[in-house]
Amino acid sequence: MTELSQQGRRVTRNLIVTAAGEMVGAGLNVLVIIVIARYLGVERFGQYAYILAFVGVFQLIASAGMGQILVREIAVQTTEAPRYVGAAKSFTWILSLVTFLVIVGASQLTAAPWEIRLAMYVAAAGVIATIHGACYAAVFRAFEEMGVNATGFVLHKVVFLGLVLVGAGLDQGLLGMCAALGLANGFLWAYYLAVLWARHFRPRLRVDLVLWWALITDSVPLGITVILRRIASHVDILILAAFGMTAAAGYFSAAYKLIQALTLIPLTLAQVLFPLFSRMARSGDGAFQQGVERAFKFLFFLALPIVLGLVIFAGPIVRLVYGPSYEPAALPLSLMGLSLLFLFPSSLYLFVFTAMGAQRFFTVATVAYVAVNVGVDLALIPSLAQVGASIGTLSAEAALFAASLLFLGRLNHPMPLLRLVWRPLLAGAALAAVLLVLRGASLPLLLPGAALGLALYAGGLVLLRAISPGELALVASAVRMRPGPVSPRTP
Repeated sequence: MTELSQQGRRVTRNLIVTAAGEMVGAGLNVLVIIVIARYLGVERFGQYAYILAFVGVFQLIASAGMGQILVREIAVQTTEAPRYVGAAKSFTWILSLVTFLVIVGASQLTAAPWEIRLAMYVAAAGVIATIHGACYAAVFRAFEEMGVNATGFVLHKVVFLGLVLVGAGLDQGLLGMCAALGLANGFLWAYYLAVLWARHFRPRLRVDLVLWWALITDSVPLGITVILRRIASHVDILILAAFGMTAAAGYFSAAYKLIQALTLIPLTLAQVLFPLFSRMARSGDGAFQQGVERAFKFLFFLALPIVLGLVIFAGPIVRLVYGPSYEPAALPLSLMGLSLLFLFPSSLYLFVFTAMGAQRFFTVATVAYVAVNVGVDLALIPSLAQVGASIGTLSAEAALFAASLLFLGRLNHPMPLLRLVWRPLLAGAALAAVLLVLRGASLPLLLPGAALGLALYAGGLVLLRAISPGELALVASAVRMRPGPVSPRTP
């Protein structure tokens, strides 16, 4: 078996286990939220959400970016994993303790009662556990052992659910729910440590000022990017609320949450490919460019039928998910559905730039993304309400995509956009024609009709050679997943 087919099988396997873990974990997380909400009631559940949002801001500032840099460096230098983890571990202890003290100090400035502040301290301890656990989880991502992380994600939710049920049974109130979260995070930290110790090495504290500085300087642009993206995810609703358009905010949010759920697709693929991209970026043999183009094509192939479905069936989707009263959310869903054509590859570019060590360029592109979003919102929301906010989101994603392409070209990795998209767009025309005919059809006719359209789309991709014979052979080799041992990447 060639190295290429082995890599294809590894990527396919990691995609499957990661996606499965995400789906199971997400389902368990919804169950946890339902149990907590029912137990606490509306008012105390609002307090719980406030506490998580409060400490979450500090967690985002403290940890954003560090994990990605660890994945990149360990994927390229596997034998240096103990050194990187030791340095990151010691630095993380300093960072997490400072974060805890800042949370405690900031909570004293609030007018929250003592019970809520005490719950904040318990949740802050959970933040420390999360930061340390993420440090160890980065090693398994770098070694492409995604099954370890997927298992940990699911186990965390199982333990969390069990602790929540115990806390509710003992009637421990708000503090009990925060304690359940903190203990579950502590369990996940211990899980990653135990598996790392058993499979690879025992992490030891290491004071390395040179490596600390390298980690900080590399992770800061990523941290800024993550914070900006988080701000952008709320800015449309904040501006709508500032104009007093609360109903419009509800319509926009209903559509936007569906778009957010779909971002899991490109992020899952990008995270799985990130270690491979990190190694390719250092090889200098053209494999990196080819790998990025293939990933771009695959994401575009996936995005196009989703976009057509959202644009053409936005009304029925909104009525099915939210009910007839949310009908005004249909047009925003159509508009933001178009943004997936830009959002899918942009989700990949965060990891592409980081793999090249050029993450600061994506940070600049993200600044433009936020600026465009805010500017278009302020210009259009007063007259178009939720539709204006949707246009703002679409414009921002297009700006981020364009800026990323511009910077890739400057870094000598130009993306041949026209060559990559004209064939799938032509194949997508057949799918669009079928979906337009099916618009308004009953469910018994819609399902087989949509399946026919997808078959025409897939056939068009092959006939138009949007997928090369070599890529077809690689996919065929990857999906023939015979069970066998996985070679550990022990440093």
